[in-house]
Amino acid sequence: MLMRKFFVGVLAALLVSSCSSSPEVYNITPEGVGPIKIGMNIKDVPEAIEGLYDHIEVVTTPESYDEMNDETIPAFDTYYFMLGEEKMFSTDPSTDGVISFIKTFSPKLSYNGVYAGMSCREVLASQKAKLTAWGTYASCEFYCSFSSDVPNIEFVVPLNNGGFFTDGSYDKVFNLSMKMSGDSYESYELNIAPEDIREEATITEVQIQ
Repeated sequence: MLMRKFFVGVLAALLVSSCSSSPEVYNITPEGVGPIKIGMNIKDVPEAIEGLYDHIEVVTTPESYDEMNDETIPAFDTYYFMLGEEKMFSTDPSTDGVISFIKTFSPKLSYNGVYAGMSCREVLASQKAKLTAWGTYASCEFYCSFSSDVPNIEFVVPLNNGGFFTDGSYDKVFNLSMKMSGDSYESYELNIAPEDIREEATITEVQIQ
Protein backbone atom coordinates (compact mmCIF):
# COMPACT_ATOMS: atom_id res chain seq x y z
CA MET A 1 0.00 0.00 0.00
CA LEU A 2 2.89 2.32 0.84
CA MET A 3 4.59 1.55 -2.47
CA ARG A 4 1.35 2.29 -4.38
CA LYS A 5 1.04 5.68 -2.66
CA PHE A 6 4.65 6.39 -3.57
CA PHE A 7 4.06 5.72 -7.29
CA VAL A 8 0.83 7.77 -7.28
CA GLY A 9 2.73 10.65 -5.69
CA VAL A 10 5.52 10.45 -8.29
CA LEU A 11 2.98 10.36 -11.15
CA ALA A 12 1.16 13.43 -9.78
CA ALA A 13 4.45 15.31 -9.50
CA LEU A 14 5.36 14.45 -13.08
CA LEU A 15 1.96 15.63 -14.34
CA VAL A 16 2.27 18.94 -12.49
CA SER A 17 5.81 19.39 -13.79
CA SER A 18 4.86 18.67 -17.42
CA CYS A 19 1.84 20.98 -17.30
CA SER A 20 3.75 23.86 -15.78
CA SER A 21 6.50 23.60 -18.42
CA SER A 22 4.11 23.68 -21.40
CA PRO A 23 4.73 26.71 -23.65
CA GLU A 24 2.12 29.47 -23.55
CA VAL A 25 -0.34 29.67 -26.45
CA TYR A 26 -0.20 33.08 -28.14
CA ASN A 27 -2.78 34.77 -30.31
CA ILE A 28 -3.62 38.01 -32.11
CA THR A 29 -5.09 40.85 -30.08
CA PRO A 30 -5.88 44.48 -30.99
CA GLU A 31 -2.62 45.38 -29.21
CA GLY A 32 -0.37 42.99 -31.14
CA VAL A 33 0.76 39.35 -31.05
CA GLY A 34 1.32 37.96 -27.58
CA PRO A 35 3.87 40.20 -25.82
CA ILE A 36 4.90 41.93 -29.07
CA LYS A 37 2.83 45.13 -29.03
CA ILE A 38 2.14 48.00 -31.39
CA GLY A 39 4.17 50.96 -30.16
CA MET A 40 7.09 48.88 -28.87
CA ASN A 41 10.59 49.62 -30.05
CA ILE A 42 12.21 46.83 -32.01
CA LYS A 43 15.24 47.11 -29.71
CA ASP A 44 13.08 45.94 -26.80
CA VAL A 45 11.82 42.82 -28.58
CA PRO A 46 13.26 39.54 -27.17
CA GLU A 47 15.45 37.43 -29.46
CA ALA A 48 13.04 34.49 -28.96
CA ILE A 49 9.79 33.67 -27.17
CA GLU A 50 9.03 30.00 -26.57
CA GLY A 51 6.04 28.85 -28.59
CA LEU A 52 5.87 32.06 -30.64
CA TYR A 53 9.22 32.41 -32.44
CA ASP A 54 12.75 31.11 -31.98
CA HIS A 55 14.71 33.56 -34.13
CA ILE A 56 14.31 36.78 -36.14
CA GLU A 57 15.41 37.27 -39.74
CA VAL A 58 15.98 40.80 -41.05
CA VAL A 59 15.58 41.57 -44.77
CA THR A 60 16.65 44.97 -46.11
CA THR A 61 14.73 46.48 -49.03
CA PRO A 62 17.02 48.95 -50.86
CA GLU A 63 16.04 52.50 -51.77
CA SER A 64 13.80 52.74 -54.85
CA TYR A 65 12.11 55.32 -57.03
CA ASP A 66 8.32 55.43 -57.48
CA GLU A 67 7.70 56.81 -60.98
CA MET A 68 3.92 57.04 -60.55
CA ASN A 69 4.18 59.31 -57.49
CA ASP A 70 7.53 60.84 -58.48
CA GLU A 71 9.16 60.11 -55.15
CA THR A 72 12.07 58.20 -53.68
CA ILE A 73 11.23 55.45 -51.22
CA PRO A 74 14.01 55.10 -48.63
CA ALA A 75 15.53 51.73 -47.75
CA PHE A 76 13.85 49.88 -44.88
CA ASP A 77 14.21 46.69 -42.83
CA THR A 78 11.57 43.99 -42.46
CA TYR A 79 11.81 41.81 -39.36
CA TYR A 80 10.47 38.26 -39.85
CA PHE A 81 9.69 36.35 -36.66
CA MET A 82 10.35 32.67 -37.38
CA LEU A 83 9.44 29.45 -35.59
CA GLY A 84 11.81 26.96 -37.17
CA GLU A 85 11.21 27.37 -40.92
CA GLU A 86 7.73 28.85 -40.46
CA LYS A 87 7.16 32.58 -40.91
CA MET A 88 4.93 33.59 -37.99
CA PHE A 89 4.67 37.39 -38.39
CA SER A 90 6.60 40.44 -39.54
CA THR A 91 6.94 44.18 -39.06
CA ASP A 92 8.72 47.12 -40.70
CA PRO A 93 9.74 49.42 -37.83
CA SER A 94 10.04 53.16 -38.38
CA THR A 95 13.44 54.82 -38.67
CA ASP A 96 13.23 55.28 -34.88
CA GLY A 97 12.57 51.56 -34.42
CA VAL A 98 8.89 51.90 -33.43
CA ILE A 99 6.52 49.08 -34.43
CA SER A 100 3.41 50.65 -36.00
CA PHE A 101 1.94 47.53 -37.65
CA ILE A 102 2.26 43.73 -37.59
CA LYS A 103 1.43 41.21 -40.31
CA THR A 104 0.78 37.59 -39.34
CA PHE A 105 1.17 34.68 -41.75
CA SER A 106 0.83 31.54 -39.64
CA PRO A 107 -2.47 29.67 -39.13
CA LYS A 108 -1.30 29.14 -35.55
CA LEU A 109 -2.10 32.81 -34.88
CA SER A 110 -5.76 33.82 -35.06
CA TYR A 111 -8.19 36.54 -34.06
CA ASN A 112 -11.82 35.64 -33.33
CA GLY A 113 -11.19 32.29 -35.03
CA VAL A 114 -9.93 33.82 -38.29
CA TYR A 115 -6.35 33.15 -39.40
CA ALA A 116 -4.04 33.35 -42.41
CA GLY A 117 -4.76 30.42 -44.69
CA MET A 118 -8.45 30.18 -43.72
CA SER A 119 -10.96 29.80 -46.57
CA CYS A 120 -12.47 33.17 -47.51
CA ARG A 121 -15.80 31.48 -48.18
CA GLU A 122 -15.74 30.08 -44.66
CA VAL A 123 -14.99 33.51 -43.17
CA LEU A 124 -17.94 35.07 -45.02
CA ALA A 125 -20.33 32.23 -44.17
CA SER A 126 -19.33 32.25 -40.50
CA GLN A 127 -19.96 36.03 -40.27
CA LYS A 128 -16.88 36.36 -38.05
CA ALA A 129 -15.81 39.31 -40.21
CA LYS A 130 -17.53 41.43 -42.85
CA LEU A 131 -16.20 41.93 -46.37
CA THR A 132 -15.57 45.59 -47.12
CA ALA A 133 -14.05 47.59 -49.96
CA TRP A 134 -12.93 51.14 -50.60
CA GLY A 135 -11.49 53.08 -53.50
CA THR A 136 -12.35 55.55 -56.25
CA TYR A 137 -13.49 54.60 -59.72
CA ALA A 138 -11.72 57.59 -61.29
CA SER A 139 -8.30 56.68 -59.91
CA CYS A 140 -8.74 52.90 -60.49
CA GLU A 141 -7.80 52.33 -56.86
CA PHE A 142 -9.66 49.49 -55.24
CA TYR A 143 -9.00 47.69 -51.95
CA CYS A 144 -10.92 44.83 -50.43
CA SER A 145 -10.50 42.98 -47.13
CA PHE A 146 -12.43 41.39 -44.30
CA SER A 147 -12.93 43.79 -41.40
CA SER A 148 -12.99 42.61 -37.80
CA ASP A 149 -14.96 43.89 -34.84
CA VAL A 150 -12.10 46.28 -34.00
CA PRO A 151 -10.91 48.91 -36.47
CA ASN A 152 -7.20 48.08 -36.37
CA ILE A 153 -7.41 44.39 -37.36
CA GLU A 154 -8.15 43.31 -40.92
CA PHE A 155 -7.85 40.09 -42.91
CA VAL A 156 -6.21 40.54 -46.32
CA VAL A 157 -7.58 38.69 -49.35
CA PRO A 158 -5.85 37.75 -52.66
CA LEU A 159 -7.18 40.38 -55.09
CA ASN A 160 -4.19 40.24 -57.47
CA ASN A 161 -4.56 38.33 -60.75
CA GLY A 162 -8.24 37.60 -60.18
CA GLY A 163 -7.54 35.34 -57.22
CA PHE A 164 -10.60 36.30 -55.18
CA PHE A 165 -13.86 37.02 -57.04
CA THR A 166 -15.48 34.42 -59.27
CA ASP A 167 -16.34 35.34 -62.85
CA GLY A 168 -20.03 35.52 -61.98
CA SER A 169 -19.54 38.13 -59.27
CA TYR A 170 -17.96 40.85 -61.44
CA ASP A 171 -21.30 42.61 -62.04
CA LYS A 172 -21.72 43.09 -58.29
CA VAL A 173 -18.19 44.42 -57.96
CA PHE A 174 -18.63 46.75 -60.94
CA ASN A 175 -21.86 48.15 -59.51
CA LEU A 176 -20.02 48.84 -56.26
CA SER A 177 -17.14 50.56 -58.07
CA MET A 178 -19.63 52.94 -59.72
CA LYS A 179 -20.55 54.17 -56.22
CA MET A 180 -16.91 55.13 -55.75
CA SER A 181 -16.98 57.77 -58.48
CA GLY A 182 -16.11 60.69 -56.22
CA ASP A 183 -12.96 61.55 -54.30
CA SER A 184 -14.13 59.90 -51.07
CA TYR A 185 -12.43 56.77 -49.80
CA GLU A 186 -15.37 55.73 -47.66
CA SER A 187 -15.58 51.97 -47.17
CA TYR A 188 -18.56 49.90 -48.29
CA GLU A 189 -19.74 46.50 -47.16
CA LEU A 190 -19.84 44.11 -50.12
CA ASN A 191 -23.18 42.35 -50.53
CA ILE A 192 -21.95 39.08 -51.98
CA ALA A 193 -22.49 35.41 -51.20
CA PRO A 194 -19.82 32.77 -50.45
CA GLU A 195 -20.20 31.40 -54.00
CA ASP A 196 -19.07 34.80 -55.35
CA ILE A 197 -15.62 34.04 -53.92
CA ARG A 198 -13.27 31.60 -55.59
CA GLU A 199 -13.23 28.27 -53.77
CA GLU A 200 -9.43 28.27 -53.47
CA ALA A 201 -9.19 31.83 -52.08
CA THR A 202 -7.77 32.01 -48.57
CA ILE A 203 -6.82 34.81 -46.17
CA THR A 204 -3.26 35.78 -47.08
CA GLU A 205 -2.37 37.62 -43.88
CA VAL A 206 -3.85 39.25 -40.79
CA GLN A 207 -2.82 42.87 -40.22
CA ILE A 208 -2.74 44.75 -36.92
CA GLN A 209 -2.16 48.49 -37.22
